[in-house]
Amino acid sequence: YLGFNYRMTDIQAALGISQLNKLDWFVKRRKEIAEKYSRELKDLPLELPFTGEGYHSSYHLYTIRIKEEAEISRSELYEKLRQKGIYSQVHYIPVHTFPYYRERFGYNWGDYPAAEDWYKRVLSLPIFPGMSDEEINRVIKAVREVIK
Repeated sequence: YLGFNYRMTDIQAALGISQLNKLDWFVKRRKEIAEKYSRELKDLPLELPFTGEGYHSSYHLYTIRIKEEAEISRSELYEKLRQKGIYSQVHYIPVHTFPYYRERFGYNWGDYPAAEDWYKRVLSLPIFPGMSDEEINRVIKAVREVIK
């Protein structure tokens, strides 16, 4: 059955509480990385994360969306980055395409073209507080090399 399970163990709760002490630094570092990505990738055929006045993000993910005019698909970009040692992530498979929804409710690919288009053109670049400047530059260089 479809449902939710939000329970966590005591150990997970203790770990979470200890991580809260580092939260401000985590968010600050992720914003620094996101700003560098955005500055260095803005001339490529990509849609970068939205930023605007009064808008604040912790950049849990740094998603890039390949524009239609780009000469590369998301899967090609993913694979070429992987070959360069850059491990990006694909996000997210549209919910209506999961077996539960397909079998139980009859949804199919093609039912929600906007969600499916998003899925086919978006991936997340590595972003975590412990990234070194060298690692950040390596990601930028690889993306720039792959998307010429």
